[in-house]
Amino acid sequence: MNTKHIAAAAFALLIAALAAAPCFAGFDDHFIEPDDVGQNKVPRMGYSRVLVIPVVIAELGDPPMAEWEAFFRNDLDALTFKNYWHVNSVGRYETDVTLLEPVTYEKCPLPKDKFPGCKVPRGDINALQPGIDFIKDLFARIQKEQGVNFADYDINGPDMTADGWADGIMVMTNADFSGVAL
Repeated sequence: MNTKHIAAAAFALLIAALAAAPCFAGFDDHFIEPDDVGQNKVPRMGYSRVLVIPVVIAELGDPPMAEWEAFFRNDLDALTFKNYWHVNSVGRYETDVTLLEPVTYEKCPLPKDKFPGCKVPRGDINALQPGIDFIKDLFARIQKEQGVNFADYDINGPDMTADGWADGIMVMTNADFSGVAL
């Protein structure tokens, strides 16, 4: 390879690297870009309450509730949700978790013909609308059946006060589903 080709290849790599730089979102994006807390992500500092909703789909068997209860207890033990955020924020973000009583669905809340066995393939765009319908139903149920007030989970926005967005809500289920972050 002659010098011209090496220089051209090096220049092309440099341009590609520079063009890709704005697309990079490293692990520390959560702390670098603080202005999109609320709609786009949970707070990065201060204190928040996180709501965890266990969903049991009866036809799929029992979920590992004991494991979920151990992970979401409000201790700073090594393998808890609270400790994960404490360590990874270097003590700048503290959480308290409310683990609700399980919400039971007798059958999969998604259309059985499209998602047999309640299995949702990763990246399946067709699951979006049924998933939204499920979340709406679930949220209505926990408000009615367990008295959940979502405003209780909105205490830490960009300026560390309520901003109209819940700081953290997680849905755990016993379905074969890899999860989604919205």
